[in-house]
Amino acid sequence: MGIKDNALAQFHERLSGELLSIDVPEWSTKDEQVKVYYKGAMTGKQQAQIFKHYSDGNQVEAVFMSLIMRALDADGKAIWRANELSEMMRDYDPDVVGRIVEEISATELTVEQVKKS
Repeated sequence: MGIKDNALAQFHERLSGELLSIDVPEWSTKDEQVKVYYKGAMTGKQQAQIFKHYSDGNQVEAVFMSLIMRALDADGKAIWRANELSEMMRDYDPDVVGRIVEEISATELTVEQVKKS
């Protein structure tokens, strides 16, 4: 295999890896513990949608878009769609959304960690 094949295989492995999860007690009830699931990586296209908001000076929109792009249900299906951004920004607690996005980001590998593996 060449470098292109190796790069493709490495990234597909990260995209198809196990689902990780974060507990969201703020959205839980006494009968249901809510978790947001996510993959250990996202595509460049997804990242571009998030970075577009940052570069336009819309940091709060970027945080909400990060949740939209990353959040999955227990079956690995997207919970939200990009067209729900305005509704989410109006109706969801930005502190909770920010905490979830921070926790997801904290699990991403740094360049140094990738070099060591």
